[in-house]
Amino acid sequence: MTKQDFYRVFDNVVRSRSYQDDRIYHYSKTPDKALPFLLPSRNAI
Repeated sequence: MTKQDFYRVFDNVVRSRSYQDDRIYHYSKTPDKALPFLLPSRNAI
């Protein structure tokens, strides 16, 4: 995921106060919109 991808896909995060103030963001579960950017696990072989 490039920074441009992040800003495009997670515009809600970029607009959040915590991100604007401290560049902090997290999710307790990987959001569905991030799934296309996940890489296959090396342990899956």
